[in-house]
Amino acid sequence: MLNKMNINKTKLYLFSCFIAIITYGFALTNYTLTVDSESPIYPWFSLEHGRWGTNLIRYHIFNGHLPYFTMLLGLLALSLTAVELTKIFKFTHIKAYVFCALFICVPQMAYQLVFTMQADVVPIGFLAAVTGTRLYIENYSSPFIIKKYTKLSIAALLIMFAVACYQALALVPVVIFLIYFFQETFSDSFDTKSKIKELLFFGLLMISSAILYYISVKIICPPGNGGYLSSYTSGNANRLKTIASVLHRNLTGSFYYGNRLFPIAVLLLLAAIYKTVKSKKHTLIRIIALLCILILPYGFSFLITSGYHPPRIYLTTGIVFAFILVHFLPEAKFQKQYIQFCALICIVHIYFITSLFYSANSIYNHDKETAKKIDQLINKKYPEFNPAKDYVYFYGCLPWEHHNKYRLENSEIFGGSLFNWDNGNNWRIINFFKVTDVADFRFMDYKPSFDKAKDSIESMPTWPNSESVKKVGDVILVKLGTEKGVLLPFEQ
Repeated sequence: MLNKMNINKTKLYLFSCFIAIITYGFALTNYTLTVDSESPIYPWFSLEHGRWGTNLIRYHIFNGHLPYFTMLLGLLALSLTAVELTKIFKFTHIKAYVFCALFICVPQMAYQLVFTMQADVVPIGFLAAVTGTRLYIENYSSPFIIKKYTKLSIAALLIMFAVACYQALALVPVVIFLIYFFQETFSDSFDTKSKIKELLFFGLLMISSAILYYISVKIICPPGNGGYLSSYTSGNANRLKTIASVLHRNLTGSFYYGNRLFPIAVLLLLAAIYKTVKSKKHTLIRIIALLCILILPYGFSFLITSGYHPPRIYLTTGIVFAFILVHFLPEAKFQKQYIQFCALICIVHIYFITSLFYSANSIYNHDKETAKKIDQLINKKYPEFNPAKDYVYFYGCLPWEHHNKYRLENSEIFGGSLFNWDNGNNWRIINFFKVTDVADFRFMDYKPSFDKAKDSIESMPTWPNSESVKKVGDVILVKLGTEKGVLLPFEQ
């Protein structure tokens, strides 16, 4: 029996890997440098954000990221995560296969995997969070005290590590446990008091993980200036109105490109609530659990006041979407047709994901051609230009419309250009030239040279006019736009 179970798990994992590779086939075979992935991986990488788990994987273990391999490793970890989730939810046979396929194909995860520098880190953190939750569920009722608390301690450490990889992963254990709790209400042995006690104890586990994470950050990470988190909590947006808008657009499938089919899960969940009311069994508990399962994936938006809600933070939507559809599978009158319907959903989602990565790849290739033209113009106009001694300064950014023909609507980071992001960021642009092997420009970090050249910028036309490139002293000025972008270090 044990060998049979292992074989079934192996088959399920291989199936999940196959689905993952098919889903992200274009991304795997067409290298795309996206925003944030252009920066060098320094020893302190991500520590300022409190992500020492990311630093451990990205710098200490792999010493950077590698095209193809980094995403492939992430997909392997994501596939194993899918298998682990089927064990928690006790899905077997066809239900397990359908769940894995649906979970892997949900386009939301693409908004994480597009970042090459964390395409493996987040799935590994995801796997740690899922494994930690499974350890808790399997050992909470263990009569062996030493074994129980040893496993629960490991669970807390795994969840801590997941948060250290990416803070938004903190909601993964919560959503998983709520789904498990909801499923338990269908058990004949379900006891409300004992399960609520288990829920409260799980809350203590999450608090313990949070405390461990806080301590680890204080020990490992340098004192932060709060710049990253404050960028999300700055502003005075009407929180209630913002939350209502975010929920409405997510649940109706209009928040980001690829989210269009999520309303299917919403409709099925509403049907589950109706059936719960009709059955009059554990009605209140089930309804509360279902509503929490539906809303919690967007929990971090409750804290954001800046108005910027990136799709990448909604990491549990894939779990919720896949669970709701599979939860209905055994009860479907036409089971074969229902499975075919789920397969169609996967195909549509693969189309969305491929379209997203194709769009990003088109923008990357266009940016690379733009970089080559700028480099050629610099060398043509100024043959004496010496990249080892002369500085290159980019003023402003290329207009948003410059890349519009490549963008998909509401595609967030997939529509990002290094020549446009942050309204023009010299550090990003200089690194883009270097990583793409177009040119190794010298970053503008010497104030006296900049002060001598900056007064010439206003009278210059913008790119692609040949006069948008001008040499003043030892500084090459490249005017991309009319408004100044991110300040240089000595200007801040």
